[in-house]
Amino acid sequence: PVPIREIVSSLQGLEGLLQCVPQALSNLTGVQIDGSEFLVQTIESGSLIEDFLLRFFFKDKESFEAFAQKLGENKKMRAAVIAAIVAGAIGYGLHWAATASKQPTPSITATNSVIIQNGAGTLNISPEMFQEKLLAALSDKKAVAASAIKAVSPNRFDPKSTIRLGAQEDAAVSGLEIPASAIAEAPTRLVLEPNERIEKYTNTVLHLRAMNLDSSTKGWAGKLSNREERLPIELDPAVSVSEIFGRDSVRVDADLVFLEDSRSKELKPKRIYVRRVLPKT
Repeated sequence: PVPIREIVSSLQGLEGLLQCVPQALSNLTGVQIDGSEFLVQTIESGSLIEDFLLRFFFKDKESFEAFAQKLGENKKMRAAVIAAIVAGAIGYGLHWAATASKQPTPSITATNSVIIQNGAGTLNISPEMFQEKLLAALSDKKAVAASAIKAVSPNRFDPKSTIRLGAQEDAAVSGLEIPASAIAEAPTRLVLEPNERIEKYTNTVLHLRAMNLDSSTKGWAGKLSNREERLPIELDPAVSVSEIFGRDSVRVDADLVFLEDSRSKELKPKRIYVRRVLPKT
């Protein structure tokens, strides 16, 4: 049995993750969604089953028809796209939470890869495109990470349990599962960084000074063009180590993360977070 407070916490987490669905769908279809509503339809005990009803609102009939055409006529396939978005939000949220706690994430990373492949296949687009559109909708990483931790809280009472998005019998969502091993890698609470500020850089040069083929979060260092600081580098889950290993410099979209110094209380550059590696020109 799962305590009621954990069910409530899970629903709150899922509600937070569902907030990203309209923006992700807009990113994927190119059609603006003007409003949304999320409702719990049923909750069943035993194997905990939660059915949700999602409603989207459009400015006119033409927008709705364009949206429906982009997602296809098959209702199960539309549901599979939404399930992939939610599963991806959980996966990336758990990854960010684990990374903040300095924990390794091999199972979470592998799970995210399967989810991205599944979502991309459903829409018949490249995995890179699906991943880019999804991550663009997950702008508040701390909120997503906190919601993901809440969403998996009932699973803590059964270490072997998994989370499955979509109907059990639906082949379209066969790859949308958060396994027990991935849940076990995530912390039970979010470890917050000190006060921080982020400067976003697009299509800028990153000069690499240290590399580590075995990790995307440790052993990397470099500096951004027009900046003097040599800083640790962290790669987004969307970035493969192989994309930059062995190169002196690459063009990237990146965040320069400033953290509050414990003594001076000033915000100082602490790390470079690589969101995307741009193709060679």
